[in-house]
Amino acid sequence: MKRIYQNDYSNWSEYYYQYQYTLAKEHYIPYLIKNNVILNNISIIDVGCGNGGFISAFTDSSNKTGIEIKEFQWKDSKNSIFQVHNILTQDNSKFIKKYDLVIIRDVIEHIDLEHKQIFMDTIKSFLNKNGKILVTFPPYFSPFGLHQQSLMKSFLKKIPFLSLLPFSFIRMLCHLLENKETLKELEEINRSRMTIKNFDLIIKDLDLKIYNKEYFLVRPSHEIRYGFKMKKAWFSNIPLMREIFVLGTSYIIEKK
Repeated sequence: MKRIYQNDYSNWSEYYYQYQYTLAKEHYIPYLIKNNVILNNISIIDVGCGNGGFISAFTDSSNKTGIEIKEFQWKDSKNSIFQVHNILTQDNSKFIKKYDLVIIRDVIEHIDLEHKQIFMDTIKSFLNKNGKILVTFPPYFSPFGLHQQSLMKSFLKKIPFLSLLPFSFIRMLCHLLENKETLKELEEINRSRMTIKNFDLIIKDLDLKIYNKEYFLVRPSHEIRYGFKMKKAWFSNIPLMREIFVLGTSYIIEKK
């Protein structure tokens, strides 16, 4: 996959858009096609779409919607509609049974643990009869499951497995070395504690089916952003090892 360099872009927004677009185009669209997910002339919603780069890569799709809890500088994109919407606090009736594909890429780890089942049940309601859900997330106890590499500013961003430490200790370090906004975002990830086990239980409880899943030692996003070659985990059937050493997951979910 092609590496995207931040220095090649005039601002973060342009870089992030191109990174997301490339990630979808070079990995996730081929991944979906490989697993027999039809992408021609379908309706797609990207929940937590950021500035729209990921969903914009689905150029063969005729009806695309991106939603975010805050407004971004969304680019004009053919067949795409972007809007501010929080599915946990607002009316979702206009989205019910409308979509062939729902995308939740690195979003669910930001949802509080107590709200995850409600969140996924709402996502389930968005699906057409034969619709699919694409879900990705970094497991909480993985080396950078606390998102320290992107949230922290001090040397702590390079230290793996911070999520294995008592959060009271992390909070103390943040008071000394970080700012209040960083601590607030870390607390959000800590409240979520999105493990592979928890996610699989939610899927089971909601009577959904895992159509396909992949676990990564090096995520596709890391190849595009940092140049590290994507690598799948060989120990995916060992629960403890996958919770600690898998850096990222990809799931295709469907109704039973």
